[in-house]
This record gives sequence, structure tokens and C-alpha cells, in this order.
Amino acid sequence: MKELEGEIRKVSTVSKIKRFGAQKEEIYIYVKPEKLTQFNLKPSNILASFKLQESDNYSGQLDNGDLVLPIHLPPRFESEEDLAEQIIFNDQDNNIIRLKDVAYIERRYEKPTNYIRNNGNNALLLSLEMQKGNNIVHFGDDVQEVLDTFSEKMGDEVKFNTISSLPHVVDKSISHFLKEFGIAILAVVIVTMLLLPFRVAAVAGVSIPISILITLGIMQLVGIQLHIVSLAALIVVLGMVVDNAIVVIDSHVEKLDHGETPWNAAWKAATELFIPVLTASAAISAAFFPLMFFLTGIASDFVGTFPLTIGIALLISMLVAVLLVPFMCYVFIKTGLHKEEKSNDKKSVLDHIQTIFDNALDYCFKNPKLTVIGGILSVLIGVLFLMNVDQKLFPAMERNQFAIEVYLPEGSSVSKTEKVIDSLENILKKDERITNIASFIGNGSPRFNALYAPHLPAENYGQLLLNTTSDEATIEILDEYSEAYKDAFPGAHVKWKQLAMG
Repeated sequence: MKELEGEIRKVSTVSKIKRFGAQKEEIYIYVKPEKLTQFNLKPSNILASFKLQESDNYSGQLDNGDLVLPIHLPPRFESEEDLAEQIIFNDQDNNIIRLKDVAYIERRYEKPTNYIRNNGNNALLLSLEMQKGNNIVHFGDDVQEVLDTFSEKMGDEVKFNTISSLPHVVDKSISHFLKEFGIAILAVVIVTMLLLPFRVAAVAGVSIPISILITLGIMQLVGIQLHIVSLAALIVVLGMVVDNAIVVIDSHVEKLDHGETPWNAAWKAATELFIPVLTASAAISAAFFPLMFFLTGIASDFVGTFPLTIGIALLISMLVAVLLVPFMCYVFIKTGLHKEEKSNDKKSVLDHIQTIFDNALDYCFKNPKLTVIGGILSVLIGVLFLMNVDQKLFPAMERNQFAIEVYLPEGSSVSKTEKVIDSLENILKKDERITNIASFIGNGSPRFNALYAPHLPAENYGQLLLNTTSDEATIEILDEYSEAYKDAFPGAHVKWKQLAMG
């Protein structure tokens, strides 16, 4: 293990390495009462013999049945043989009695109160942390390269399993964001192309990647890393980003329909809409900024970058909408949508939508009482729905991993906890959707998720951390097993937990 830690420390971005599951070896000295009687000695003679040796280091204890006395050994004791040769009595005739004459010495592991298993085998666990300011995906690649090389070196003597890999989760999240990002751009372009000419759709579509790429650059400058929360904020703000550009484009096209030149239409659209676009962006940002001031603790650490990311993205989208989009409109959009010579019989999809909206608006103004009643009913229905919505501070994470926690009554032994863990392992290992089972008996796993706090050591507690073949398999297993085995272990409370985002 020390050799592996040494290889991992060669990775320059590694911050901390912690080892879990190691069991301590202890040396036990069993005093033979009949020998003490034969030599007319007492246990206190053994203790006194060590005190005479300038023994400063606490090394254990002596239990004589009445008292538990501390033992301090000098640093010269390095093995059981050194202890065995310790002189505990020397009479006037120079008869020397050594410790080995009145006791036997045994080196063995203490009975553990907590330990770790992986797929049924005893295991040691290494937890790695990255230095701040580095790319966690690259960090994961560097560490994995070290593990692969070391595994080849060790052969079949040692097996390595990765229980939780945050670099993999982040890489997957980024890939998911890029997919969502591409879908968002494609959706906007398709919708605008269905309703508007190609050039109008192209200008609106191009404004999205420009705004997002500039936002990513600003985030890097102010120290906001690309992680789950900032990615979520960018996905949330995608729709808002394109709104600013579409408002300016629509104004430009409307002015072209009223006979303005492309140049005049472009600068007038930007100047006239600057205050409305600024106000809208500020209002949306203001809705999120209270999160920075009213959340505390781990919640603040988790979502602290969410409002900042949204604010930066909206600011950039506003600047792109009033500075770059007007120029692109001037270059690419030279004519309006409605020409004077256009026949009234030939209407576009946009015309039909506009007609439906105009008729609905006209009906609302003609029937103000019904409109007000309808608005009030909508609010009341919304409140009723809100009261029945499940509330969580953090959403569940789509991840090919979940946890099982086992609680036994206070005072239960670790062996009793182990029996429940063994039963769960035997049930779960038969499921092909489960790829790895890590068991923590008498203790919880180290922190691997910001929102999953480690459990303090307790003999009546156990935990399983399971990896599955896919995110979907995780949900399926939780739904199946939590219902089927909720009462399968009398006297034990078993919690099946999907990991929260963190």
C-alpha cells in the first residue's frame, strides 16, 4: 500500500491521500500465574522492570484482574524477541528471570470493530483529493494511468477496484451538457426556421454558442470552475440567452417591414430595446441572487456559483443582443417578413399564430371579469399543485451508483451487523446489473459526495456502496429491492438511498 501511495504522489495535482480499512497488529503478553508463583513474583514486578529502563513511550496496558495499568516501553524494543529477553528479576545469586520465563508472547491482529470488504473480500481503501484549481478530468486520467501501471506490475496478487470516481461523473456531466447544448441550439434553429426565414433563424441560432463560449471564458477569469452546479446553471439559462437575441431580431424585422433601411433598422432596434432587455436580464438575475445570501453551510457551498453563472450568462447574452446581433441583422437580414404586395390569401405559420393570439387578446379585453376570475383560479390551482409537490433541498443524481445503510439497535455487536451485510451481499451479487459491492461494517465510507456525510464508527451500523451497469439500472434496482426487502431483516432498519446531486 505504501508503494502504491508513493506512485500516486508522483501525480503533481494530488493533494491528500487517506487510507481506510487498515487493521493494527498488536503484541499480547500472556502471563502464566503458575510461573509467577514458582518464582515468587507479582505482575507489578513485570511493570516495574520496564519503568527502570527509562521507558517514555506508551505502548499498551497490563490487566491484572483488579487494575488496568499503563505500560511504557523504551524505544529499543523492536520485536517480540526483544521483549522476551527483558529481565524482570535478578536475585542476589545472579539468577536472572526473563519475561519469556513467566509468559508467552503472541503477535496478532486485534479483533476489529470496523472493517471494509469489496465483493466479499477484505480490502483496503485509498481516498484521493485533488489540489484546487486543476482540471479534475485530467486528474482522473493521470491517476488511472498510475493505477493501470501498478496493477500490471503487481499481477494477480492484488486486485484494484474503483468504487467512486468523481472525474468520471464530471466528465459524464460535461458530455451531457454538451449534448443538451447541441439539442438546445438545434431546437431553436428548427423552431425559428419553421416560423421565420432561414437568415433570421441563423442569426438567432449563432447567438447561443457565442454567448455561452464568452460566458465560459468569463467564468474561467473569475475562478468559477465547470462543475455540476455551473453546468446546471448554463442549461437553465440557455432559453433565456436566446430570448434577448430574438427580441432584437424581431424589432429589426418589424422596422424593415415599416420601410426602414437595414442600417437604421439595426441601430434603432438595439438602442430602443437596450433598457427593456437590460431590465429583463436584471430581473431574472435578481430572482436567483438571494441564494447567495440566505443559504448557509453545505447548501451555500453547493449552489453558491449557480446565481453567479446565471448572472454572467445573462449579462453576456444582453451585450451580444445589443452589440453583435444588430450588426449580424444588418449584414444578413435585408428584407422584412411582410411585403406590401404579399397576397392576403397566403399566410405563414407565424401569421396564423399571430391571428390566434390577437383573437384571444381581444376576447380577454371584451370579458374582463372572466379574465380576472381565470387568472385567480390559475393562481389557486398552482398553489394547490405546489402543496402536493415533494420537496427536497437537492435533487437525486442520475448515477450508476447507490447506497444501502443498515441500522441495528444500540448495543448490537459488529458480528450481528456483519450477518445482515452478508445477507444483503448474497442477494445483490446475483443481480447482473450490479458490477461491484463495497461493504463498510461498523463504519461508513469516507466522503465521496458533498451531500453524503460519513457515518461515525458504530458497531450497530453498516453500509454498502454499489456500482451498477447504468443510471437506469440504478433506478430499477432501487425500485425493485426497496419494496421487496423492506421487511426482510427483523430488528434491522435498511435504507435504500439514491445519491443526491453533489
